[in-house]
Amino acid sequence: MPAMTVSNVAGKENKYFIPSSVEESERLSILHEVFIEPTTRFLNLAGISSSNLAPISVVDVGCGTGQMTKWLSDNVHGYVLGIDNDMQQLCKASANVKSTDLCAVKFDCLNILSDDQPNQQFDVVYCRFLLHHLSDPLKAIENLLRMTKTNGKIIIGEPVMHGRWIYPDYDEYHEIYNLHLKNQSNHIWDPNYGMRLLSDIAKFSNAVVRAHEHFRPILYTEKTKRHHLLVLEIFGSEFVKKGLISSSRLIDLRAKSMDIAKNNMCYTDLFGVVFVCIQKI
Repeated sequence: MPAMTVSNVAGKENKYFIPSSVEESERLSILHEVFIEPTTRFLNLAGISSSNLAPISVVDVGCGTGQMTKWLSDNVHGYVLGIDNDMQQLCKASANVKSTDLCAVKFDCLNILSDDQPNQQFDVVYCRFLLHHLSDPLKAIENLLRMTKTNGKIIIGEPVMHGRWIYPDYDEYHEIYNLHLKNQSNHIWDPNYGMRLLSDIAKFSNAVVRAHEHFRPILYTEKTKRHHLLVLEIFGSEFVKKGLISSSRLIDLRAKSMDIAKNNMCYTDLFGVVFVCIQKI
């Protein structure tokens, strides 16, 4: 199998609005852990599992630091390509995910909204937590279909962040997420894009939805509930700089977030994800 590489980087801009950091790596790891079960179920619908020995080609679109690229490489016999437009994330991914005798892995720096996408190359296209960050998700879906072979499958997961809850109720929990949603910095995003994902897919005559689900997890371990604290660690200084919160209030919220994480009698959600399995016709 060919060696893993990171290529096609010239002239690409770093667009990802969340800074690459230890805290962001931990946050992504939590998301991977929380959503791995429904993600793998939908990938199984597309024919991806360790028991499937048939050679297939898969692309992980918006692969980030490569957690799912690693899972794919462990469960695919054939070829896995991870693409992202953030070189910092890709460098982490390339350091963590290696080719094997059964699966070749490669990384490419590409923007899903550009016209230079691979054309009808992949049996399975996987894309989670990407479309809601984009200015033109319809263009992205069009490109996902372009890179999929006829009769190939596309697995998409997009968030639904409204309806947050916590028990027992803490005003601080709601305050943290309201700050996150208000923080429109140098990016465009729709935190509830999952609510219109199916209607956007329906605009394409060559896409048929084979399965869909709205999955909303409950968090109860200290590790997963740290996600709320990590939001403050990553964006807190930005909240203060923009006048959304005072420095002293940020300290208070950090302390309360830690209390929530450590309280084993406290339960909360994270956010919901709409998963869709599409077949290209």
